[in-house]
Amino acid sequence: MKHTKNKVGVRVLRELVGTMAINGVRDSLLVTSSRFTRGVEKEQAMAARQGFVVELVDGSRLLASLNLTYRRSPPTLTEVMNVAKPSVQLLWAEVAL
Repeated sequence: MKHTKNKVGVRVLRELVGTMAINGVRDSLLVTSSRFTRGVEKEQAMAARQGFVVELVDGSRLLASLNLTYRRSPPTLTEVMNVAKPSVQLLWAEVAL
């Protein structure tokens, strides 16, 4: 989690990918309370081509996720998927409710 008022740039993503490589990790989340610069998405794609999958969660997506947890009734699967915005396509038939 990176808390900042400024946009998070490629340096932070590169540091994360480097740490992933050192520790043999292939999947991670990069979460910020702010936003990402445009270069981060390009860098994310380059990392993915090297086998390092980094899911980017910006402030608005983080807030939407938190809002789903503070409800009287559980969110629907559609609401969860709209907030989660998974980077891989899920087969709805395989999701057990």
